[in-house]
Amino acid sequence: MRKTAIILSVLVLAVSCNRNNPFDSYYHGGVEREETGGKPGKGGLFADGFGTEESPYGLSTPQHMQNIPRGLVEGEMVYFRMLNDIDLDGISWTALNPSDPYKKFIDFDGGGHVILNLYCPKQNYGSFFGVLCGSCHDVGFLNAYTESSGAGGIIGGYVGLASPSDGDFTGRVERVYVTGTVRGGGSTGGICGELGKIADATPCVISECYSLAEVNGTGSTGGLVGNMRQGSRIENSYATGSVTGGSDAKFGAGGIAGSVNGGTIDGCIGWNSEVNVTPTRGGVYGLVGDNGITITDCSFISSLGGTNTTNQGTTVKSQEELQTMASGWGGGWYANGKISNGYPILIWQQERGDYGDYSGHGSGGGGGGSYEPAFGGGNGTEAEPFLIENLGHLRTMHDTLKLGKDYWFRLMADIDAKTLANWEPLNVEEPYNIKVHFDGNGHKISNLKSNNARYAGFFGVLYGECHDVTFEKCSVSQNTGYVCGILGGYAGTGEKKATLTNVSLVNCSVTSTGAAPCGGMFGMAANADFVNCSAEGTSVESGNASTDSSKHGYGGIAGQIKGSVTFLRCSFDGSVKGARLVGGIAGYVNCAGSFTGCHNSGEITSYQVTTSVDGARAGGIAGHVNAGTQIYGCSNSGTINATKQAGGIVAWVEDNNTNVVISRCYSTGNIKAGQWPGGIVGYMKAGEINNCWSSGAITLNSGGQIAGGIVAEIKSGYLSDTYPATKGFVTNCWSKATLSGPRVLGGIAGRCAHDGWLATTTDSKKTADITITGCIAWNPSIQSPATEQNQGSSGAIVGYSYIKNNLSKCWRSPDMNFVTYVDNTLVDMADVSPSAPLSKTGSGENCYPWHGKAASATATPTSIAISLDWSDDIWDLSGNEPTLK
Repeated sequence: MRKTAIILSVLVLAVSCNRNNPFDSYYHGGVEREETGGKPGKGGLFADGFGTEESPYGLSTPQHMQNIPRGLVEGEMVYFRMLNDIDLDGISWTALNPSDPYKKFIDFDGGGHVILNLYCPKQNYGSFFGVLCGSCHDVGFLNAYTESSGAGGIIGGYVGLASPSDGDFTGRVERVYVTGTVRGGGSTGGICGELGKIADATPCVISECYSLAEVNGTGSTGGLVGNMRQGSRIENSYATGSVTGGSDAKFGAGGIAGSVNGGTIDGCIGWNSEVNVTPTRGGVYGLVGDNGITITDCSFISSLGGTNTTNQGTTVKSQEELQTMASGWGGGWYANGKISNGYPILIWQQERGDYGDYSGHGSGGGGGGSYEPAFGGGNGTEAEPFLIENLGHLRTMHDTLKLGKDYWFRLMADIDAKTLANWEPLNVEEPYNIKVHFDGNGHKISNLKSNNARYAGFFGVLYGECHDVTFEKCSVSQNTGYVCGILGGYAGTGEKKATLTNVSLVNCSVTSTGAAPCGGMFGMAANADFVNCSAEGTSVESGNASTDSSKHGYGGIAGQIKGSVTFLRCSFDGSVKGARLVGGIAGYVNCAGSFTGCHNSGEITSYQVTTSVDGARAGGIAGHVNAGTQIYGCSNSGTINATKQAGGIVAWVEDNNTNVVISRCYSTGNIKAGQWPGGIVGYMKAGEINNCWSSGAITLNSGGQIAGGIVAEIKSGYLSDTYPATKGFVTNCWSKATLSGPRVLGGIAGRCAHDGWLATTTDSKKTADITITGCIAWNPSIQSPATEQNQGSSGAIVGYSYIKNNLSKCWRSPDMNFVTYVDNTLVDMADVSPSAPLSKTGSGENCYPWHGKAASATATPTSIAISLDWSDDIWDLSGNEPTLK
């Protein structure tokens, strides 16, 4: 289809690209391999073959792909052929030929198959090949993600080299397509960063290819190629992805090529949604070097955004005109240019018949495309929401959303996002005022991946609502300082509210190493309501080593919450692991949060990341709560582990004026910590615990000090000038947990004093004001083998108490196995009050336990609860043990 060329500079040497050229038949000289008597597949490394042109090594599994480096012979051309589609999901790929002298020559025949989910994290030439000296043809790369510190692309950092001037070091890419994301620190393109120089009359060529990849680079950046060198060629190809270059004017950005220095672009289309940032940019090419450009029959889409030049030698065309142009390409192209959502596909794709799922465009015909929103119906209003029926429709959300507008979407089918390399969050630009109403309609989105994005997750920042949807086998990873979660970084922000109802996570994972909170659904909830939300089989893990608590918080639903946030009937079953402030529902409640009817059955762990960041505050519902938090009707059956502070419901209750209330909660899980493990609460500065119960094993690790069946420690009293007269209450609670540890243990409470061993203080700012009344210690075993009385006492009800606390109407089991220092035996003790202070038990100075009274041999916890007038509106008192209604 070549016509008269416009030559802007020196016309480079034209070289025929027909099959008579030895290079075009994928031949490079080398030692012929001996097949007679040899083992096909190189001893099992490959499916079959001998690596020769006549008998290439067969590739049929991910392991075969990973074995390619073991089949390469430096200085020889080695041949490979795919036998079927291969999914590289879960593999961190290392480029095949990344190092000088680049003598690993490869002929890679895709055989009309597809490589899914190539993931190549940051390398010098992050890509499949690194440097392709040889050829790659008849293959698709679907949902790829590559990141490079130098030249980068999905196929190669380089396709061919600038030197040496030797045909062995040239490269060719034919009948290949790529989709996904490319990020580069140098020349960057969807196919490659650098297209090499002609050598021995053999050009480096990209022919009959297309790219849907989103390309973002700091050097020359293009939809197909970052930089073209002398004699290189791109022909009969197109790109649709967005192109974002750097800000330096010495680099170019273009729909096809970023910079051209003596190359030829023939019959190509810039179908991109955007070419942006770099000052020198264009619809087909950006910057032209000293050796010029040969441009023939090239066009770009009229709706292209971000360009500041029309490109000399190119034409601007409509979608229909471009389809007509592409339909005349011939060669490896299928004749109908409208077959795949308005874009042409290759013959081998059409012959497969599944191009709707594997072309990257979707299956819709006649017009659609990334530049024009395409859904299954609707107009995006509340009355007629956009209908999402397939992955293509889901992706089109990105091109639809505009700041400051409301949109309604409805999911009409289950969507599998396995073929997407990296989902970019929907709403990440300030002021985050894209309001989305997302109706999952009872369907699920599976295998969605969002990595290292600003507010990684589906929404990014959710302003609006999301309901009746399941996210299954989805994953988010983050290594920067941005909050993240499967649904996004933020649920609401400021005055912008998010509402989530009937949203579920199933077998999802969130991992972060950045100094920021992360959660199963959101890293941060700033203004949100969560109703009937759950996470099952889901893991959340952070390696954040920051010493700043405000940058922590890891939760099964949300990592950290602030502002106005409520959780109603939410649940978590999986694992949450982080250094500080870890919870089954929320990690850090940095506000007056509200939790009602929530449950955790997962494993919650805070661990010591570094010597300066200890594993603190792990709770079944929340790791840390602030003033005003209300927790009502919540429960835990999961395992809680911490270096410090662990609680079945909450690990740490911060300063307040007794307005934190934990009511009608229970925990049956095992709890273990090096300090302050408690059945309901670990460490409580003040507040109220009422009508709660616990069971399971509560273990104080070696070297620890304090543990309790309901609460390990209550501080109370004078806390600060802001909270000068705080009080602590534990009422109508019971525990049947077993307690063990080296020091202070209490069947109900471990230590009830003002932040230390202050049983007899007269300092008004150090006296505790704590009430424990109407409680039942039915613990089968309390074992504290402390031999020194000054280490602190243990007690059936309270292990160690300020002498003028209010301790009354509490009972213990008559069969309790109580082991502590020799002077401390279980004896009935009178009620304690300011007018009837507690007496010391034992000769040591820290011996102030309170055992309450032993129940009769025939008593049950229920009979005692009835005698204490526990409310039958709250408790079911029909059995031997009280249970919450």
